[in-house]
Amino acid sequence: MASFLPGPQAGIYTASKFAVRGLTECLRDNLAPCNIGVSLMTPALVTTNAYESALGRPAKYANTAVSVTREAVEQMKPIFDAGMDPVEVGEKTLRGIKRNDLYIITHPENKDEVRELCEAILAAFPNEPIDPRREAIEEMRRQAKRDARTRKIGIADLLSGDQPKRSRSV
Repeated sequence: MASFLPGPQAGIYTASKFAVRGLTECLRDNLAPCNIGVSLMTPALVTTNAYESALGRPAKYANTAVSVTREAVEQMKPIFDAGMDPVEVGEKTLRGIKRNDLYIITHPENKDEVRELCEAILAAFPNEPIDPRREAIEEMRRQAKRDARTRKIGIADLLSGDQPKRSRSV
């Protein structure tokens, strides 16, 4: 969920998740003409031992600000134990992939916070007339996205470098 909801003390982690989200959304449009689906699976807390990964840091960081003790790591265990079962996450993910969902959100507990984020983004838009020239450019971008989702091309199209035609199929 960090690709939507940043958390405190997680700047680098959150930045990487935002990047994955942006790349996923672009790849979905780029690969749609090839009949290749792309989904972003955004789990929240899952019952794993991921908290132990901090113990795998190189020894050269043992006496730095990023050093972690086994005791500190063990304090994270009850948090991760409260997570969703990995099998349930996997089942939800598989269903989303089969439906070709762009977003596969496995946990319901962040819905209100995402709604608040969407409302804040929408509220930030200025309420003013739109320059018709810019609107025309944005409409071309939107049309290109719609076209990408409806065109089908084959591997030969990709290899030949020819522009795909709408009537082709994979």
